[in-house]
Amino acid sequence: MRVAGDVDALAAALAGQRWSVVVGPRLGEPGRAAVSDLVARLSGEAALEVERGALGAALHGAPSLVDRQVGASGRPIYGGAGLTIDPVWRAEHPGATLVIDEAPVDLAEWGALPAFAVGTCEPPLRALADAQEASLAEVGPFLDRVDAALWRAFRAQLDAHMPALQAALTVDAEPRPRSAFADGVTYEAHRCGHAYWRYLQAYAACGPSPATCPVAPRIVLSGGARIGLAEPTIFVPEGCPGLLGRDYVDELRGLGRAAVAATTPGLSPEWSVLADRLGMIGEIYAALEDICVPRRRRFADADLEEARRRLGALGEALAAADLRARGGWVSDEATIHVPGIGALRQLGRYDAGRGSLNQEIRASARGLREWVLRRAYCRQVPGEAPLAVVAVGAGGAPIGFVGLFFEEELFCGELGPLTGRGGAAEAPALGEAEAEAAPAG
Repeated sequence: MRVAGDVDALAAALAGQRWSVVVGPRLGEPGRAAVSDLVARLSGEAALEVERGALGAALHGAPSLVDRQVGASGRPIYGGAGLTIDPVWRAEHPGATLVIDEAPVDLAEWGALPAFAVGTCEPPLRALADAQEASLAEVGPFLDRVDAALWRAFRAQLDAHMPALQAALTVDAEPRPRSAFADGVTYEAHRCGHAYWRYLQAYAACGPSPATCPVAPRIVLSGGARIGLAEPTIFVPEGCPGLLGRDYVDELRGLGRAAVAATTPGLSPEWSVLADRLGMIGEIYAALEDICVPRRRRFADADLEEARRRLGALGEALAAADLRARGGWVSDEATIHVPGIGALRQLGRYDAGRGSLNQEIRASARGLREWVLRRAYCRQVPGEAPLAVVAVGAGGAPIGFVGLFFEEELFCGELGPLTGRGGAAEAPALGEAEAEAAPAG
């Protein structure tokens, strides 16, 4: 969760005293009850009085953003050197008074400050990364065998079809100017033929091993087990198939399709299931990364526990010994983006089948992301000024605390203020005398 201030430092400043409270117009009339509850939770005492007012009437100056420091909790603490108490206001408020109002800060300067956050997903992310590395060591030999089998089938396709493809495009191997053609149509056809020729050279350059042929099909683990190829980055104009009556790009993809069709029936079902499951670690990692982007939001403790339970269940499913194959390899073309590799043309993927553990893992990973994002409370969008909270001691005491907070750090329904535990401070049970002292409403 993104945070702007240190609620624990505010609690320490309020502890053990009875406070009157001045609430600015930003919080409105319902804010009076919320502020009274805030003071009770943090100080252990009910607020003596909650009145309407404004920060500018109480103090001269503004909280300093320049000398912001990071406290022991990892949250920012702000300086009050530029603030002075208005003497007229002091005479009207001689007791310990807490002032809460919209902070008089420059929004551009505020928005440019480094962000702070509480909570971390580093332990599970690191565990997933370690598991992926260990699993790759186990599955690696199978992946190598798949790549070798794909290469053999693809090499056979190249040997069978490349001579005819090259012969059909040799006439356009060298680029020629517009002046060499009688009309624009034949010139555009030549440009298409030359683009196809250049595209073809990436396949013609393939040597005797997979390492010498970047365009050969290979197995990748990204959201599951998939087979894809990295196509040449040569630009071919969109209308070329119509001008030439042939789509050479698709014909070259056809060589990959044929290699995949010849290879996948012979792959081990159990190892395919395991490779597909290993590929899902990346999907779980991506879902967890998205969940854990620091945002302005709050979570109930029970929801955090449920999120941890669901994540733990995913870990147990990944480690399960169930490798029964309920599906198999299917032809499925799409463009996929593989981390560390880039864009690939997918030609096939492993479909674990309905009712398989792998399908349950995939659905649970996506469900975890959606569930956590839905369970967030008090979601806020950036762009509004923070709340300033200033504690002024009784009598001639100086300013005792200056803080800037996102509104949801202080007020979030039953969750209360966001303390260093990551949850809410407990409101003390009001006794009979305290209940009488609490403000009406």
